[in-house]
Amino acid sequence: MVEMIVHLDADIFEVVKNGTKCIEDRVNDEKRRKLKIGDKLIFLKRPDDIEKIEVVVE
Repeated sequence: MVEMIVHLDADIFEVVKNGTKCIEDRVNDEKRRKLKIGDKLIFLKRPDDIEKIEVVVE
């Protein structure tokens, strides 16, 4: 299992948090291509990176 930290601006963090945004298919950089089912994403809310959401890739 891979754990990846993703820093999000406050507005995007909130739509992920409330479930409005649950799929991202545009990201295709080298780092994210390595993600597999079962890996964990940790979203941190900018600017202070204190609030977080942890999800597992499905």
